[in-house]
Amino acid sequence: MKITEAYEKRQEVEDACEKLGACSQEFLKLKASKNQTEFENVLLKNFSWCVKNYILEEWLPEQLPECTELDCYNCTGLTSLPELPECAWLNCYRCTGLTSLPELSECTELDCYRCTGLTSLPELSACTKLHCAGCTGLTSLPELAECTKLYCYRCTGLTSLPKLSACTKLYCSGCTGLTSLPELPECTELDCYRCTGLTSLPKLSACTELDCSECTGLTSLPELAECIWLYCAGCTGLTSLPELAECTKLYCSGCTGLTSLPELSACTWLNCSECNLSKKYVEIAEERILNGI
Repeated sequence: MKITEAYEKRQEVEDACEKLGACSQEFLKLKASKNQTEFENVLLKNFSWCVKNYILEEWLPEQLPECTELDCYNCTGLTSLPELPECAWLNCYRCTGLTSLPELSECTELDCYRCTGLTSLPELSACTKLHCAGCTGLTSLPELAECTKLYCYRCTGLTSLPKLSACTKLYCSGCTGLTSLPELPECTELDCYRCTGLTSLPKLSACTELDCSECTGLTSLPELAECIWLYCAGCTGLTSLPELAECTKLYCSGCTGLTSLPELSACTWLNCSECNLSKKYVEIAEERILNGI
């Protein structure tokens, strides 16, 4: 059954959803639908589930002008998506058959994880959360002025990121093509693990959690006045660390260039194995916190 035929066979659809154990909250919304648009929108929000349970075909029309939420998670048979002028939430996780996305001017949340066929994304002027991890075909991202959470890890084709002035969480681990990061004035969590092309990091005045492990190109870190957790294991180019007055957890194992550590008055967990620290720092670590665990 196609989505466009579902309303005409409403009772059949409702019976199937009930029999197959649909989410009670969504099922109640489906039952309460007053017209075709409301009915179809509930199904589109749960489209992946409907396809998985053989209630609907893995097919969409050319246009869905009133669709606000669309979940086509793991719908690998889809090669294109309809026009979605009102869509605020789109999940096309692991839709490997897609080579492009429609205009998404109203979209605030987009998940296109491991859509390996995508080579570009449309303008996302309203997007506050973007998950495009594993999209290895992407070489750039659109402007993301409103984006507060960006997950682009293992996007190995990316060579740069757009301005991210509103971003509070950036996860770009494994983006080996990146040579620099934009300014991140609001960022509280940064994961750039194994971004081996980075030679420096921007100012991170708000950052409380930083993972830059195995960023072998880094020779120094910026000031980290608010940092509580710092993971910089395997950063062989580092010769010193900044002041870490608030840091409670420090993992700097394998930082072979380190010969000393800053004051760590708040630190309760430390792994500094395989560092060339003097006996003084090793003894302090053994006395106060956990060394090499």
